[in-house]
Amino acid sequence: MRDDEQVHPFAIVPVEVMMDNRLTLETMRVLVTLFSFRNKVTGLAFPRREAIAERCGMHPSNISDATKKLVELGWLVKDGLGGYGKATKYTICIPEKVAELAQVYKEKSEARKSKKVAESTTVAQSATVAEQATTTVAQSATHMVAQSATRIRRTDQLTDKLTDIPLPDKSGVQDHSPESELQAACKATWKSYSDAYFNRYHVDPIRNAAVNTAIKSFCKKIPHQEAPHVASFFVSHNDKYYVQKTHHPSLMNKDAEGLRTQWATNTVMTASKATQLDRTAGNADAVREAIAMMSRRNHAAN
Repeated sequence: MRDDEQVHPFAIVPVEVMMDNRLTLETMRVLVTLFSFRNKVTGLAFPRREAIAERCGMHPSNISDATKKLVELGWLVKDGLGGYGKATKYTICIPEKVAELAQVYKEKSEARKSKKVAESTTVAQSATVAEQATTTVAQSATHMVAQSATRIRRTDQLTDKLTDIPLPDKSGVQDHSPESELQAACKATWKSYSDAYFNRYHVDPIRNAAVNTAIKSFCKKIPHQEAPHVASFFVSHNDKYYVQKTHHPSLMNKDAEGLRTQWATNTVMTASKATQLDRTAGNADAVREAIAMMSRRNHAAN
């Protein structure tokens, strides 16, 4: 066995390997094996095909197909044809497409770290931020009220007829019962939803008994003071299913808790994004399985 083919205690594999969903388990095992042969100084690897097969536990006839596929994907540059016990020199590269994906992941990680640092400020600084946020919300609410006052909507004719919204209390005594707070939240949520709906679709939303029931159920599921903001966030959501259904209130009620989490964390989750995260997790599991398999074979050989 040549010096460059000695058994290594471990292999350093870049995170980009886990992000490439084009890699199969077989090509990933060969790629991880080549990383274990790579020279730390030159970055090159030149093991014989038989040495690669022995280390990753595959048949030698499958090694050439796997390395050929890795060349097509941009992970390898081969120098020499190999065969007859000869070694091929491999230059391991990171494909440009995968490198760009890793850069995006890195930027998001740095953004999350920056957010955590910002959240660790003093109590006085947090109070200042909260005060500024309250001012911004108040200004936004004032803008929404002014915008709503500039147009006449047919839904205004139904507002005072809703059974879940009480008539004004003429006695001068404010009602702070849970039921009255829910009714106030329903009214504010509908206004926020209808304003956002008009801004997006340039038409007023339909209001009927089913819509009223959905709004009331939605307000029961999340904090009352957050319901109007989550409703506006829902109408701005570009999830394919929401857009196809023109952001009907029944969908907002169905996904109330999830929408509230996305609004609170300022994270929009769509079907395509969820699929990408699932693929990344699957690749990570495949890498761990390949490394564990090679480790068991190395222990058995020793």
